[in-house]
Amino acid sequence: MIATLSLIAAASLTGLLDELACPAAFTAVIDDSKQTPLAHSASGKEAPPFNTPIRIGSVSQLFTGTVVLRLAEEDHLSLDDPISNYVEGVPSGELITLRQLGTHRSGLPDAIRNGAFQKAIVADPGKQWQPAEILDFAFQQEPFDPPGQAFHYSNTNTI
Repeated sequence: MIATLSLIAAASLTGLLDELACPAAFTAVIDDSKQTPLAHSASGKEAPPFNTPIRIGSVSQLFTGTVVLRLAEEDHLSLDDPISNYVEGVPSGELITLRQLGTHRSGLPDAIRNGAFQKAIVADPGKQWQPAEILDFAFQQEPFDPPGQAFHYSNTNTI
């Protein structure tokens, strides 16, 4: 059964990758606790090895949000807790709630909008940034708005 599903998945994904002009994708077929990892590539391309590093970018925000919601569900925290309870040095941190961070209504500036941060990324593209380093660049800028006032997408909310 795994082999059949793998062939179906491979054929379907190759067509989708071609359509989206995407070079590759990783998937897995899971059957009765057996996991079969699959690497797919667009037509005429070689599939990358499984140990290829992949940048997931803003997808990590979904994981962060899920964990925070789960912790709230289990009464380990409240979505109305201020971020200052958990992270020191956040401007207006005593006024910014976890809920506002999750809904991008904290007003916090986005580090990526800081020209100095952009130059630092270009100068060392392989650098593994520490959260405090990214926050330093973010907090060098003025907030978008006071906490809770308006929606502004900002990666700073989940660092």
